Amino acid sequence: MDFTNYFIAPAQFGQPVVKTGEKFYKATRYEIQVPKGATLILSSQPDGKGDVFVDDTVTLIAKEESTVLATYEHDYSNGCSGKITGTAPVDLTQLDGFNKLGGKTIAVEIVMKDKCGGFISSSNYYFCVGA
Repeated sequence: MDFTNYFIAPAQFGQPVVKTGEKFYKATRYEIQVPKGATLILSSQPDGKGDVFVDDTVTLIAKEESTVLATYEHDYSNGCSGKITGTAPVDLTQLDGFNKLGGKTIAVEIVMKDKCGGFISSSNYYFCVGA
């Protein structure tokens, strides 16, 4: 499958947490065109492959203008166990809201947040639109 990829977050390398619970990364990518029938993948590589992770949580919000159309949230901390477990690329197309983005031009906001203290880190994040 061919993807148009949108780089939405660079990898964050292990830094100590300043304040437990802090947002340590937030960005918005605008003007993402989603064709009807497109596959939407969240991955660490521009080809839609590559595991993703955040120490500790990620929230992805798809918006049209100021209206929230879809939200994806994931906690990689395993209940603050001290072990971060990444996931395979996420097929957002299967999730409620994301499956209705076809034919729209959207903005995608990503927020990374500490939950457990200790360190903050993440993989790269790409929003991949496949046809």
